[in-house]
Amino acid sequence: MPAMSDVFFRESLFRDFGMKPNDVLVMSKPLVARHEVLTANNQVNYAGMAYDLTQGPLVVEIPASSSDYAVIGEICDNWQAPVTMVGVEGPDKGKGGKYLLLPPGYKDDIPEGYIEVRLDGYRGTMVFRPVVVGRGTMEGSVALARKTRAYPLADAAAPKPTRVLDGWDKTWHSLPVYDMTWFENLARFVNEETLILASNALFSLARRLGGGEVSPSGTT
Repeated sequence: MPAMSDVFFRESLFRDFGMKPNDVLVMSKPLVARHEVLTANNQVNYAGMAYDLTQGPLVVEIPASSSDYAVIGEICDNWQAPVTMVGVEGPDKGKGGKYLLLPPGYKDDIPEGYIEVRLDGYRGTMVFRPVVVGRGTMEGSVALARKTRAYPLADAAAPKPTRVLDGWDKTWHSLPVYDMTWFENLARFVNEETLILASNALFSLARRLGGGEVSPSGTT
């Protein structure tokens, strides 16, 4: 269920906003009823992205908090489990920083100046809230969130501009749909992602749906 929730959330970004992996979404206003997002707060605006590490490590630059704005959020893996906080509760401690997302099995040297985040899967999401504090304004929080950057580590010397979109005026259907597409997404997830050993019992129960065994390495 957590994995499929993350899949549907990521797919909704692509479908409803025309985003691609590693694009950044910044809502210019707090969410309203047409934005179907589980547990969303309607007092702050949100920023987020769907990342993809199939082409290698990815750098995600989080802007710095200040006396007027507090960045609060997290990076989640493909099981929708937080792997690190970002902002005032993250390792950058509100000073902003370059988070380096590493794909499964990555063994090359890590350059200095990055906050290392190792993933067991290739895809996931990052969501944060640029919360207004002090004398900050909603417009200022949007401008701050739009400073978020994402680019391949291979391009770090001269990264291309990050595509930043505002989806506030669009309808957003991010919740799972319990029809055949749920199982189609599950099949794709099992075929494309590395499966962790902690999930062996779950996959054994699901074996009747088809597919192979889970090997000791965590793959099918």
